[in-house]
Amino acid sequence: MVKSRVKYALVFSVLIGIGLIVRLAFALNMGSVDGDVAVFGLMAKHILEMKEFPAYLVLMHYAGSMVSYVGAVFFKFFGVSPTVFNLVGALFSFSWVILILFMAKELLGRFGVVVALLSAALPFYGFLRYSLLTGQYGDSVFFMLLALFVLIKWAKSGYKNATAAPMLLGFCCGVVFWITPAAAPVLLTTAVVMLSHYRKRPFFKVALFFLAGFLIGYVPAIAHNLQYPSATLFRMAGKALDLDRSVLSAPNPADIVFQRILLKISIIPGSFFKMPNLIATLIGVPAAALFIISMVFVIKDHGFRRDAGRDMWYVMCIYVYWCVIFHIILVQIPKDRYMAPLCTVFPLFIGYLVSRFRPRFRSLGIALLSAVILYNCCTIARSFPDRNANRYTALAGRLVAKGLHYGFSDYYTGYITQFETKEKIAISPTLFHPTFCDRWPAETKRIRSAREVFYVIDKHRYPEAALALEEKCEERGISYKKEDIEGFGLYYDFSSKIYPEDLPIKKAMEKSVYE
Repeated sequence: MVKSRVKYALVFSVLIGIGLIVRLAFALNMGSVDGDVAVFGLMAKHILEMKEFPAYLVLMHYAGSMVSYVGAVFFKFFGVSPTVFNLVGALFSFSWVILILFMAKELLGRFGVVVALLSAALPFYGFLRYSLLTGQYGDSVFFMLLALFVLIKWAKSGYKNATAAPMLLGFCCGVVFWITPAAAPVLLTTAVVMLSHYRKRPFFKVALFFLAGFLIGYVPAIAHNLQYPSATLFRMAGKALDLDRSVLSAPNPADIVFQRILLKISIIPGSFFKMPNLIATLIGVPAAALFIISMVFVIKDHGFRRDAGRDMWYVMCIYVYWCVIFHIILVQIPKDRYMAPLCTVFPLFIGYLVSRFRPRFRSLGIALLSAVILYNCCTIARSFPDRNANRYTALAGRLVAKGLHYGFSDYYTGYITQFETKEKIAISPTLFHPTFCDRWPAETKRIRSAREVFYVIDKHRYPEAALALEEKCEERGISYKKEDIEGFGLYYDFSSKIYPEDLPIKKAMEKSVYE
């Protein structure tokens, strides 16, 4: 028995170490490759400098800024840089692995724990990348799972603690709901579980403690709404209008099962991982089917029985139901980030399925596990290192070397480059639209009043924009200097000032940051 415990402890330690190494390797090499992440990083820098204390991503009243405050602490001790900010994402992502370990110990046997921990330490690249991104990403994944962990621990105790447990659960839900409204499935799961186990007076007592904890965790959002009345509720209501109501008005069972569930789940493994559509489908659909099959077996084995030992899986099933309804059926845009709440529990269900088949079909169980891990490792290996990050680093270094200070670009290039240069360079993201996602309009005014400005155009994404700029300058007889830097076109030293609105660039060319 002692030898067995030592063996499993050693296996757990090795897997945790692998999970940590993988995340550190990506954090140290991925750079600033997302516009919103760069904005959260700039906010962290401003918090450190005592310039601003935002509750949300600037001008986006539903993306909580927790990571910016954690990032400010990291910047204080390790300096300001995209790499240091990526370590914040690595911290949350690695904490998710540890939570999977603790949850697996509650839900699975030892072999199932090993399987779950292995698939969490080496997840498919789409989720690994998602869990590492800071700002409404890795932090939300961690707190969603933390809330579920508190809920299943409470379920295991038979819901005996009607004060501290619901208050702690409420606090976790309040924090994650501040970070993102995508946490709705966690709140809905909690509501269903509480309603199914408490009646009348006991329910109101438990609900009161839950609400108290929720309000404490939701304090930043409350303070923000006092400063900007109804801002958060307004933005959430606006997002609700994006829901595809045709699913409710004219439901089509075949469309829901195949198009809106199976195929949407199937994009999870390929998220952020560039591959031909056919290959992505051939791999993604079986992966989605595997997840659905694991859910079917969990429901078959545990169902909705009320004894405390089985209630833990009851909680997990309710959570998955709400994820499917809220994020897959109702959310109209089939983007990978909407799948993250579902990905959060994927290792637990895979652990259950593989361990269930192991006694009778040992070969099948091992084959399933091997297929999952092999695919995960292939996606991770092919996507490392992130060469896209090097482009921005090279661009930032060149701008600093040339002594250029004020310019215009698109949203991603502008804020990523500002973060890379620690704001030595100010770039307005208004190249394609005068107000599109301009997080700091005062900076744009300062740039527009500068004597000399430059333009940076990402030729990989907007080749027509570079051509339009050159044609406009030729038409007006404006001379300029031009350099190509890792796929970016740098235009500077104009003989006459030219503004973005002077360029014949269609507004539609700017890709929305919400896509």
